[in-house]
Amino acid sequence: MDVNRTLSIEIAIDEVTVEGFGPYDGFALKLALQRELTRLVRERGVPPAWSREGSRPILDIPALPWDGHGAETGLAAALATELYARLER
Repeated sequence: MDVNRTLSIEIAIDEVTVEGFGPYDGFALKLALQRELTRLVRERGVPPAWSREGSRPILDIPALPWDGHGAETGLAAALATELYARLER
């Protein structure tokens, strides 16, 4: 394996629906979520659920562990961590 190879990762999020967390900037949340998921994939690798060509996972997260801090960035970090954990299974 070439350890010097540059890994290109592209994560596209079509839609994010978040209810019960008050007002937020949807565009900022989407961008922050894409950044955070990209970071997790770079650090931990591609989850098995994403390894299939054309995979488009849809997940429902009934309860999200988020302390309310960090606005869109904090919410995106909590979402990304939970999404990644569910896709690792």
